[in-house]
Amino acid sequence: MSAYVGCETEINDIEVLLESLVEMGIQREKIEVHEVAQKLHGYQGDAREQKAHVVVRRRAVGAASNDIGFERMEDGRYKTWVSEYDSLRGLGKQIAAGRLLATYAKNRVLKEAAKRRVKSVTCKEENGRMRIRIRI
Repeated sequence: MSAYVGCETEINDIEVLLESLVEMGIQREKIEVHEVAQKLHGYQGDAREQKAHVVVRRRAVGAASNDIGFERMEDGRYKTWVSEYDSLRGLGKQIAAGRLLATYAKNRVLKEAAKRRVKSVTCKEENGRMRIRIRI
């Protein structure tokens, strides 16, 4: 049994979180959104004590994987739940390595820029880093 590891994040916009997960390759219909947090399940289908409001079920993550979850905390931010096993491969590895946070940050900037009607925003990845330029 692989233990879950929780990580508090600055993610607080569910629309941008969902958009970022889709951009990382998860089909939107494979992402569950719940008002009440649901239990996460291990690779054998066993219910774990960790709960999440946004869940990517193990079938969408990969063979022998566990569910991946995002639990909404009292302050509105999301805590990620990724098993130790999944943190070494696929989507779980991308989350653990910070790829989700980088994608989320880019999409959040684009959303805010659209609200403020800035002239242009360009996003470019260089050497594993995200570079965002905003022209006001």
